[in-house]
Amino acid sequence: MDGRQGLLGQRRRSLVSALSSGTAGVFLAAVVWKAAHGNDLTTVANLMTVAGSLVSAFIAIVGWNRSPSVDVDALDTARRNLARTLLGTYREERKNLLGNDFKAIDVGFSYTPEPGRNAANAQSAGSFDRIADYYRQLYPRRLVITGPPGSGKTLLALELAVRLLEDREAEDPVPFKVSLATWDTDVPLADWLVEELSRLPGCPQSLAAMLVHDRSILPVLDGLDEMVDANDTNRRSRAALTALNETERGEPLVLTCRRDAYDAMRASRCWLQDCARVELHDVSPHHAREYLERRAHDTGLWRDVLHDIDRRQSGVLATTLTTPWLLTMVSTVAEADRDTAFLQPFLDQPARSDTVSAFERELLSRYLSSVTSLHPLPGGRHYDHGDVHRWSSRLADHLRETGGRVFGGRLMSGREITRHELWPIAGSRLPRVVTAALTVAMWVPVFVSLGVCLSRQRFFPQPGAGILLLLSLLPLAAVLSSLGHWPQPRRVILGNLVTARGGGRVACAAGLGTVLAANGAAVFPAGFGLMYGAGFALVFGLGLTVSVRSDIHLKAALSAALAVGLAGGAGAGAALQGFGAFAGLVAGLAGGALALAVAVHVGIALARRRGGGLPDQDEPGLPSPDSALHNDFVAGVVAGAITGIIAFVVAWRASWMSVPLPLAVVVGSSAFLAAGPGFTSAVSRRYVALLLCTRGRLPWRLARFLRWARTAGIMRIASTAYQFRHDRLLQWLGR
Repeated sequence: MDGRQGLLGQRRRSLVSALSSGTAGVFLAAVVWKAAHGNDLTTVANLMTVAGSLVSAFIAIVGWNRSPSVDVDALDTARRNLARTLLGTYREERKNLLGNDFKAIDVGFSYTPEPGRNAANAQSAGSFDRIADYYRQLYPRRLVITGPPGSGKTLLALELAVRLLEDREAEDPVPFKVSLATWDTDVPLADWLVEELSRLPGCPQSLAAMLVHDRSILPVLDGLDEMVDANDTNRRSRAALTALNETERGEPLVLTCRRDAYDAMRASRCWLQDCARVELHDVSPHHAREYLERRAHDTGLWRDVLHDIDRRQSGVLATTLTTPWLLTMVSTVAEADRDTAFLQPFLDQPARSDTVSAFERELLSRYLSSVTSLHPLPGGRHYDHGDVHRWSSRLADHLRETGGRVFGGRLMSGREITRHELWPIAGSRLPRVVTAALTVAMWVPVFVSLGVCLSRQRFFPQPGAGILLLLSLLPLAAVLSSLGHWPQPRRVILGNLVTARGGGRVACAAGLGTVLAANGAAVFPAGFGLMYGAGFALVFGLGLTVSVRSDIHLKAALSAALAVGLAGGAGAGAALQGFGAFAGLVAGLAGGALALAVAVHVGIALARRRGGGLPDQDEPGLPSPDSALHNDFVAGVVAGAITGIIAFVVAWRASWMSVPLPLAVVVGSSAFLAAGPGFTSAVSRRYVALLLCTRGRLPWRLARFLRWARTAGIMRIASTAYQFRHDRLLQWLGR
């Protein structure tokens, strides 16, 4: 895409939006003139006012139907920033995989040619420390890393990404590591990479799309063997290889897969073409000795163990401690016990299958208790080992039961734990019902307090009943959203107000507000109609700009908002027109909130049908598994605070309400609770419902436990999700 064309297109859309807003303003001025001079305008003029405002709103919608383009000149800067961000992330992940160490075992690997279409210049052998040099010699640069479980496939791919980033030239693609378990192969690889890349800081969806389509990204695809479906077959992994061979032929990439899974696909004539496949070696006794001695606090305790590894090459220790994962576990358990006595029963033992299995079970059973004792919580307190085992097993069971299945229209991962999407662990219905009940509970106080205020002013049965009926549309929308499967996290990005896209959305909201004001002033008292349009535009415009993702289908969202605004304005005008302009403002604020909820749902649904509906980038700083819930909570606090302040002022100072200060404070506080946690923060409500539904099975402070598990070496972080550190640990816990 040419940068000048993108900028010209952006300027044209900005000009169209500005003209449409100006047109809407002219028609609004006509309505104001009417209000100032009485009903002097003819019926034809009234109709022209309404029709003209509708046309101006339509022009605004059409004029801003696409996101502004990203200047191609920004690609170099984007690549540099992305490389810097990912380098810090991958270094931290590498340290975590090494058990908070800095030096990995220099495991070797061998080139395993395929029957045909192999990459050129592949050397017969290589090593962990020389992986970047090995990769750079390949043509094309397509590498498949295979090996047995625990052999260090992910670590080797991560090491390659780190070294390529450390020595990266300006035009080199940026290595981007992603877990293949989350790829729905019905979605093109490029679109999926855009979705994953747009979760990173400073990389909005439009820029992510340019990076991917410009081939500025080197996909590092981890875990082909993890793409299991509900029937435990390799259908998805075969589909992935087919897609990589057809749509990504010859393009650089790195792929990891378990040896047995890849051999099974190879036997059925399915493998990655135009690549070099390398097979990781077992850790040699020499390298195992070096690793254990370097990690040992007291090498004297390891004398018998090391002697057994050297002397009995066919013994259980020498034949089993051949992978980095098992060596890490042995070292961790010995560090926790400050002894190697647990290995004594396996010295001088032949490597029979039953002995090897018993040894692995012993390590796994001791590993959780060891990391629990080695890693205290802040303040020095330790988790109970039994609790850690029970909670971890429940999470592993959930992954095993749901992995590869479609739930609520979404393909479930058998590897990734995302806190705000973990609720199916408590059942398919109960968490949604509890979320709806929490929503109702958060709205009850505002109805009670508002009812008291209206009763004091003798507004019952009318218009008090009408006011409460109109207000009930908001909790109804929130309850219906709560019963859905996958509520969307909300975010507040104030910086959007100064962007071109933000300005366009504000212009669209102003156009809608003008339409509603024109129609309201034509049908109801002018002051009421004008303030209704202004309140609607304020809430809808700010919400659409600062908290709605960038690639929503804007035309559909605005059309839905217009329909809701017109219907809400008609109902509010019929019930409240006699209470003046201030009542129109309050009705407009409520109508804007309801329209925003409906518009977001409609806009995202239609965007997803067209391959969009992707989340925006995370806030500046490294993304984390806590980002979505944190952003959703902050958005609720902001929305609740604004609504609460407005409700407080209305209850205390409005001439037609004017209640005592304590009651006004109650009204404001209950409005904060209803509009914030009870309306905006849908994901936060679902998370609270999850915690309520899993009491005793998961910790109440689940976020703290997952962060601790990552520090302790039970979990690792993959982008914005947690994963168990190793498949063998996952299988043992979920057995």
